[in-house]
Amino acid sequence: MTQQYGGVLGSNKKSWILVSFLLPYMIAFTFPLLVSVAIYYKQLRSIESDYQQTNLQMLEQYSGYMDARIREMNSIIKQVSGDPIIDSLLSSTKTFDSGDLTYTVRQSLDKMSLYKGTTQFFTDFGVYNKNNGILITSDTAYTNLREEYGELLQYGDLNYNQFKNLLDGTHRSGFMPAASYTHGINQEDVLIYVDSIPKSSINPKGCIYFLIPIKDIHSIFSKLLINNGSFASILDQNGAVLDTWPKDSKLDAETTLSIHKAMMGKTGMNDMKVGNQRMLVYSVYSQGNGLTYVSVLPYSTVVNRVLYIKNIILGITTLLILLGLIMSVVLSRRNSKPLLSIIRAVERLGIGSSNKSMGLRQLEGSVMALVSNNEELRSRIDQQLPILQYAFFSKLFSNEIFTDSELEAYISRLKLPIHKGHYVALLIYLNGDTGHITELELKQLQAVKLIMNDMINQMDNLVYIHDSDLNKVIAVFNGPADPDDWQPTGAWMQYLENSIGEIAKELRKQTRNKLLAAGGIPVRSLSEIGLSLSAARQALTYLDPKQVIVWYQDIKIRLFFYYPLELETRIINLVYSGVYKGIATVLDELYDANFSEKQLSEHAYKQLIFDMLGTVNKLIHNSKINEEKVKSVMTIIIDIQVSPTVSEAWEKFHEMYRILSAYFLSSQLGRHDELISKAKNFLLLNYSDPQLNIQSVAEFIGISTEYFSQLFKEKTGEYYSDYLETCRINHAVSLLERGDRVEEVAAKVGYNSATAFRRAFKRHTGVNPTSFRKIKTTYEDP
Repeated sequence: MTQQYGGVLGSNKKSWILVSFLLPYMIAFTFPLLVSVAIYYKQLRSIESDYQQTNLQMLEQYSGYMDARIREMNSIIKQVSGDPIIDSLLSSTKTFDSGDLTYTVRQSLDKMSLYKGTTQFFTDFGVYNKNNGILITSDTAYTNLREEYGELLQYGDLNYNQFKNLLDGTHRSGFMPAASYTHGINQEDVLIYVDSIPKSSINPKGCIYFLIPIKDIHSIFSKLLINNGSFASILDQNGAVLDTWPKDSKLDAETTLSIHKAMMGKTGMNDMKVGNQRMLVYSVYSQGNGLTYVSVLPYSTVVNRVLYIKNIILGITTLLILLGLIMSVVLSRRNSKPLLSIIRAVERLGIGSSNKSMGLRQLEGSVMALVSNNEELRSRIDQQLPILQYAFFSKLFSNEIFTDSELEAYISRLKLPIHKGHYVALLIYLNGDTGHITELELKQLQAVKLIMNDMINQMDNLVYIHDSDLNKVIAVFNGPADPDDWQPTGAWMQYLENSIGEIAKELRKQTRNKLLAAGGIPVRSLSEIGLSLSAARQALTYLDPKQVIVWYQDIKIRLFFYYPLELETRIINLVYSGVYKGIATVLDELYDANFSEKQLSEHAYKQLIFDMLGTVNKLIHNSKINEEKVKSVMTIIIDIQVSPTVSEAWEKFHEMYRILSAYFLSSQLGRHDELISKAKNFLLLNYSDPQLNIQSVAEFIGISTEYFSQLFKEKTGEYYSDYLETCRINHAVSLLERGDRVEEVAAKVGYNSATAFRRAFKRHTGVNPTSFRKIKTTYEDP
């Protein structure tokens, strides 16, 4: 008998079984290799093309960034043009030496510093009045430009007359070539953006210009320049070169000029032969400002990168093939051993054969009979159904594609209750914050979720409930085939809405938890249920907390959001002033503009949130806010980014701005008290000066006259002039009681004449100084 088994399972059969396992593994690993070789060169060409397109897209992105900054500067030009204080300065033909413009110039300086704080793109800007030659920047007034130019101010190698002619000219949103700019002790290379003011006027009063640091522009475009053979340029609408960098480009001036002429006013890529070198030239033309952005890269740079990628792919592919061959041999030997043992056991039962394939066939029949007749094994397979169903629907929700035959096989194998009709996904959400949850709260949430799932399971035509998150489930329903039933007023839609409403009401009653739901679009096949779920997720974003369920079909989508620069500037100023009420009004205005009539698309909504959080980042980085406040604000920012609905995100914005406005308000109150105390001390020391006025006090404490007047009234409850008069009269009373003459007292307390002093004294005390002294003497000497 021993010899018989040895004959059946001889070395030939062992080798054949090993080969039968090895061949599929070999094919599985070698077939991808053959396919990879076939498409290898096509992939390399595709990589090269993609890289070239990526360079153009990067240049377009940088162009878009520059356009956005230019729009910001145009917005500031409009605000400056409409500012009554600066307009008053521009409209004046008087010179500074006349003495009539001192106050106006000081007010204009305050205004200019406020406008400069709205952006970090330019380092400074100036407004020039061509009628009287006065130039105002954010921190300096040049009232005698002829004498000050060359010593305190210098642009490139222009002399005074050339610089003045440049400012006196008519400008239309243009640029001046890059050059050095000296302002006081500071000197830097800048690109100047200049426009007439008022904008587009036939007879402008002057001009406004902005200083854009060249180093900042270079840093923006630096990623496009890879080696010494590459360079970038910016051309104006006439083809003049505003700036080219790096300055040590290896190309001669004539070649560079020909490249500029070829790409002027165009957007695209050009493969050019420059001398013996092949160059890739990219250009982007901006319709908004007429600028052309050009970058030039040696073709060899692109090829080197492709070859680098090629070597990496080749090395990884070779390594994987070697590992695959080794694994094929190891797995084949390991997997063939149990099969050989099973065949020996079958043959020992008397089913031996010398045919090399008979053992496998007999083994197949034996195993199938065992599966068919073993109830215990069937029960174990049924226990695995929930896991298999979860995996199947996870693939469907991620939009993995199944053929019709595969889908039918899965539905049958997983015992899903399916009939012909439409399908829809409902995203059901337990309202609440799951970001910071304790273990006890987690157990309570899981218990509530079980109760909710039991209620949903009672609904008709439920196909499957899928756990999506701690507080979310996805319910898939298989409804009627008639499209009318899926209309908002259709019977099936009404059934779903009423059922979810009843579940929400009962869940609220039992657990005090709020249930919200969002429905996607109905689809004809279960394989498309991922599309329905995507629509449900977008609908959930726009769910009103007062609603229980919202359908994607009911949402009106807008592609563009509303968040102008003027509102951002207004929010920043309100925060600095600590006026939360005003901020709340702006937030309500933004909400109404973006969500009252139509909802934003998902992309537009994310962009709106990104821009609004960018405003908060500006406030944090431009202000000295303590670390504790920054941490609390950053926590709210994270909550906003993960908020499932617009209303929740807006509540978080209100909460964050309440914190910021309260912080700045408390900081301002402390500074205001300090300023008023400083002003009062100054008054006590200088009340005897007849020339003392509100302008000199405001200048001493470092704020504008209007602001000081308003602040003094707010903090003390009386006007500055009344307070000064009270201070002088109180000291006058002491001097009169001492016996000083009225004329002497008037001079000592700051009045130019005894007549003015008598009027002020009677207005303040009700009697004139002489009568007051007589009354005082009478009471002292009865």
